[in-house]
Amino acid sequence: MRKILTKVVLVFITTTMYNCRDSRSPAEKQEPQQGKTSLTNPLDEISSNRLSSTAIHNKSGLDFKNNNIATNLNGNYNQVTPSPEFNNYTEKFAQLTTQLRTYQQTSSDLTGGNNDGFGTFGIFNFLYRENGKYVIFDDKNQGTIVQMFFQPALPDTNPRILSQQIQIFSDNVLTYDVPAYKFFTGEMPPFTLPLSNLGNGGYWSYFPLKYSNRSKILTDIATFYHFTYMKGKVDTDTDDLTRTFENSGQSPHTLKSELVSFPVNIPAGREIEAIRYDQAGTILEFRATVNNSDNWKNLWLKIYWDGQTTPAVNIPLGMLFGASYPAYDIKGLFSGMDGTTGYCYLPMPFRSNAITKIENKGTVDASVQIDVAIIDGRYPEPFGHFYAKYNEALPSSLNYDYKILQTNGWGKLIGLVIDHYIDEALVRQNGQSYWYMEGDLRIYVDGSEHPQLHGTSHETISNWGWYDNSQAGHGAQDRPFTYPTHSYSGKKVEATPNGIRISRSQNRTFVTDFVPFHKQIDVSLEHALTNDGNAYYHTAALFYKYDEEILQPATVLDVGNAQSETAHNYSVRGNTTSISVTAKYTGDSSFRSFTDTGRKLDVGAVSTFTVNIPRNNQGIFISCRVDPTNGPFSGDVYVDGTKVGTLYQPGANTNNRFYNTELDVPSQYTSGKDSIKVEVKNNGNTPRNELLYNIYYYTR
Repeated sequence: MRKILTKVVLVFITTTMYNCRDSRSPAEKQEPQQGKTSLTNPLDEISSNRLSSTAIHNKSGLDFKNNNIATNLNGNYNQVTPSPEFNNYTEKFAQLTTQLRTYQQTSSDLTGGNNDGFGTFGIFNFLYRENGKYVIFDDKNQGTIVQMFFQPALPDTNPRILSQQIQIFSDNVLTYDVPAYKFFTGEMPPFTLPLSNLGNGGYWSYFPLKYSNRSKILTDIATFYHFTYMKGKVDTDTDDLTRTFENSGQSPHTLKSELVSFPVNIPAGREIEAIRYDQAGTILEFRATVNNSDNWKNLWLKIYWDGQTTPAVNIPLGMLFGASYPAYDIKGLFSGMDGTTGYCYLPMPFRSNAITKIENKGTVDASVQIDVAIIDGRYPEPFGHFYAKYNEALPSSLNYDYKILQTNGWGKLIGLVIDHYIDEALVRQNGQSYWYMEGDLRIYVDGSEHPQLHGTSHETISNWGWYDNSQAGHGAQDRPFTYPTHSYSGKKVEATPNGIRISRSQNRTFVTDFVPFHKQIDVSLEHALTNDGNAYYHTAALFYKYDEEILQPATVLDVGNAQSETAHNYSVRGNTTSISVTAKYTGDSSFRSFTDTGRKLDVGAVSTFTVNIPRNNQGIFISCRVDPTNGPFSGDVYVDGTKVGTLYQPGANTNNRFYNTELDVPSQYTSGKDSIKVEVKNNGNTPRNELLYNIYYYTR
């Protein structure tokens, strides 16, 4: 492979890179070209200890010439038996899964305001009370808590967060009953460093907590908290994760491939093609060294995979490594930078072709040294191409969330880079220099009307708390820091022609808490309390994606609508009452109220309906709109008489009242059927309601 890579890259260097002329015709510059190589079939030169690959690329896709074929996936690609060489968490990170979902239960203010855990007037955010304690997490069905985050109601010199008692129940068994600090100081196995840490004003742990049927967490003081949890099959090899965290900043790959180094000189305003690789492979490591730190924002990295005409990666070069401005020292698991050098260890697989370009958007010539390691051969299917999408707002718009990402397909969100700043004009407009950072991160998955993940501020994106706020006397937290999954630049104050500018940069890598999506994902950021203050944003979203929506709509059952109920053979056994609700979903402050009708079902009542689906479905996804005013409540779900899970509303909300309860149903209960009977039984202690069912089916 080393020999192949040297030929493929360095032949191009000799003809193009050193003289820095883009000799292609105007027509050729419009689209990335597949290119030709004078090599004989390069796969013939792969040694036996690397990925086994006997595929050839042709116009119809991948054509396999051996018997190592597991499943044909709709003719777009074949899934081969995964190579044992891709054997650690990082190397498998580009692989995609189905029926895996990430959610959050947090202390976010359900009124849409900013009381996310301050305890103002004794009011705390929680799901419900039980035995004199606050229930701050409650979930049914199988799952894994993949991240815990706590932030004190006052700066970390206050002992409240350290003294509050935490009780964790897994499958109705009390597994922990300890002060909160024990989860984060490393003194209580298995919550050891570096998977847990006290951090900077925020305390976090990535040790996975699995449960089969239910998990519940109680406390005596409910301040700021986040619990991120995943539903579905989760990789919980804690030994592998611990080793990866301990070696943050070093290559986590067990696969070895020689780094090839070469300089690239880019005149101002020009774009240079740096790498072309015309066979299946995976970029395992990408490094860049710039001659000036301004080039982290002036040089733009563009990568095209497998004949794409629009770059999948199109961001300022520094953002691949964690920041573009202000640049600062970052030592993350998958990416980081130190002065003028950056590294990225995220695997970037491709099926036939990869082209990397660098554009100089600055006003002076620039140079950069590239170091790249590529291993040839096919990556285990199914996988997503690596994407990095840039967006900006100069400044943001009042009353609306700032949009970081909206994309369709099948993939997973793995990281965010957020550079933001404020100038004197916005300070005067907003009334202060930091209040815009109170805005929450909101992530909507697969077309949901409310965020499945809802944070409590800009800081908590980076597991951080208590930014510079001299009025409250806790500016000590506004200092640079770097951890394996997140980092922050600290506040940078500089004079500009338009007055003082205050800049900050932060990032977050979702290592164990990545966010899968099957048809769509939307990521947005509130600014100030309710989008009532502005700031300037430059952001990048990092994700893997395969360009197909594998979740398709099957039907919509509008409960309370006679025609829809008749079409789905809807009926209720037991006591039921018609209801009408006027409300709105939690989330963006621009959301508007609307009226929906449905039914309230008393304890023990069962609703029944039929759903038509394609026989070749690979499982279904049920989303039920409810009014959680009288939560918690739940409904056991049966498909053709077999219990498949529970639709659960864990808490009450009397403000922005609409919410969706969701459940994935595996293919073993639906595949081969063109119609199924669904029953939902109220098995709780309070009435439940249902307003609308959206039913989807998986194609993979």
